[in-house]
Amino acid sequence: MTLQVSNTDMQEFARIVWTLVGSDSSEAQTAMAWLILNRVALPGAQSGSGIGPGRYVDGSLAAACKSVLTDQKALGDQLSLGEAMFGNIEFCRTFAVVCRVWNGDLADPTNGAVDFHEHDQNPSWSHQRDPSALIGRHFYYP
Repeated sequence: MTLQVSNTDMQEFARIVWTLVGSDSSEAQTAMAWLILNRVALPGAQSGSGIGPGRYVDGSLAAACKSVLTDQKALGDQLSLGEAMFGNIEFCRTFAVVCRVWNGDLADPTNGAVDFHEHDQNPSWSHQRDPSALIGRHFYYP
């Protein structure tokens, strides 16, 4: 990635992955981190929830992170974004995965996915699409 980000942006990135995936496998954390980066790489791409027009990613990490949270809330998830807890070893592992994804050290297991939902959700937008991966508790869609 050649995009410059702040420490705060990276902490927010890790917090969102931590909130959505928690202490699931590092593969699940990698998948969620890549989904967010895939949204950064596609400025102007609309997120897939279909809950109304105008929710677009502007090519920034902050906007991509926000779009992921917006999509999950549209599906009815009550998310509470946790703090960046560097005293928590599991959060630190998530932060390390996010940093390795950002640096390109870990391959994208989602095959370019930009949309996702939990395996027990059935959003209407997913009916016409085939997932590229099921990793942890999430389906991923390119």
